[in-house]
Amino acid sequence: MISIPDEKLSGALEVHVDELFILINRKIEILALCLSKINATETTRIDDLKKEIRSLQGHYKSKLAVVNWFIKPSNDSDENSGKLESYDDLQFFFNSDRRIVNRSTVEALSKTQNIIEYFSIKKVKEILKDKPDQLETHYEEFQEQFSTLSELEIELIKFLFDYHSFTKKTEKYDAYQLASNLGVDTCLYCNRNYTLTITNDDEKIIRPEWDHFLPKSRSILLALSFYNLIPSCHICNSNLKRDKDFNLKEYFHPYLSKFDEHEVKFTYKPENPSAFNHKSYERLIIRLDTDHLIGDEKTRIENNINVFKLDEIYSHHENIAKNFMRLKRLSNGKYLESIKNDIFKSTTEEIPKTDKEVFELLHMSFTDPEFFYKHPMSKFKRDLALELKIIKE
Repeated sequence: MISIPDEKLSGALEVHVDELFILINRKIEILALCLSKINATETTRIDDLKKEIRSLQGHYKSKLAVVNWFIKPSNDSDENSGKLESYDDLQFFFNSDRRIVNRSTVEALSKTQNIIEYFSIKKVKEILKDKPDQLETHYEEFQEQFSTLSELEIELIKFLFDYHSFTKKTEKYDAYQLASNLGVDTCLYCNRNYTLTITNDDEKIIRPEWDHFLPKSRSILLALSFYNLIPSCHICNSNLKRDKDFNLKEYFHPYLSKFDEHEVKFTYKPENPSAFNHKSYERLIIRLDTDHLIGDEKTRIENNINVFKLDEIYSHHENIAKNFMRLKRLSNGKYLESIKNDIFKSTTEEIPKTDKEVFELLHMSFTDPEFFYKHPMSKFKRDLALELKIIKE
C-alpha cells in the first residue's frame, strides 16, 4: 500500500548485496575445494586444503563451518557430530584409507558439483539484487536446469542462501541490519502497525517480520533476494498472507510502487445512508476506492486489498473518521486555522505554517506519501482529511 523512497532502497540494496555476496561466494569456494579433494590420493592433500582454505578471506570459524556442513553425516541429528574446531582438525577430513569423510557417499556429494558450478559470481549477485520480474525468471531457469533435486541438493541451496542464519541475531550482517538500513517504521502492506527496529549496543530487541513476496516455500533460491524481503507486521505476514503464492501480474509489490501513484485512496460511506446526518453517523464503511482502475493494475491492487483485509480492518477504525467529521462540524471547518491562530501564536517556538503541518502535528501522521512509512495510519488519516476538505492537496 505504501512504499519507501528510492534513495533508501538503493542504499540498503547496495549493502545487502555486498555483505551477503561475500558470505555466499565464500561458501561456494570452500565447497568447491572440498569437492576437488574427494578423489585426491596425494599425501599432501591435507596441507593443500589447509593452505587453500586459509588463503580465502573470512574468519576461520565461518570457513570451518562450511567444511563442517560438507562432512556432516546426513543421518546425524547432532550438530556437533564430527565437528572441526581448528585447521589442525582437517586431518579428520579423511578416513583411515586416506579418503574423504562425507555425509553419505562420494557419489551423492559429487552430484552437488553441478549446482555449485551453476552459482557463478554473476549469478549470485543477480539473485541477490534483481527486481521481482527478473527473480521469477531466475527461478524458472533454475527449475528448468534442475527439475528434480535430491534432499542433499535442496539442503545445499538452503545452506548457500541461508535465511535461518540471517534471522538468528548471530551474524554481523543480518535481518536487523537490513531492517535498520531500510528504516521502515510501519508495515508496507497495511500502514497500520509499527515495524520498528530497536537495538541497544549489542542487544537486538525487535524488528519487523520479513515477508517473502515470492514465497520461500516455493523457491528457496530467492530466500535472501533483496526485492523478495518485505518488512511487514506479524498480522500481514503470518496471519493473512502466510504462504500465498504471490506474483507480479496478480499482486502489488510495495518496493515498485504505492497506491497513491494509482490514485487509490481511502473513502467512507454510512452503512445506512438514510441515517447519515451531523448528529448520528451510525456505522461507517471504510474502503479503498479502486473504481477508476482497469486491467492488471486493478487486479493487483484489489488482490492486495483482499489478501490483507484492508477494507474490513480499516472499517474498524471508523472512530477516526467520525472524530474528523465532528471536529470539522464543531469548528465550521476551520479547526486547523483556529488552532494555528489562537494557540500557536502564544508560543516562542517555531510554529507550523500550513494546515498540513498543523494536521501532522495534531494527528501524529504525515501527509506526504513519501513519508507514510514513518508512522502508522498516515495514509488513512491523510485521505480522510482530503475528502473532508480539512486539508488540501
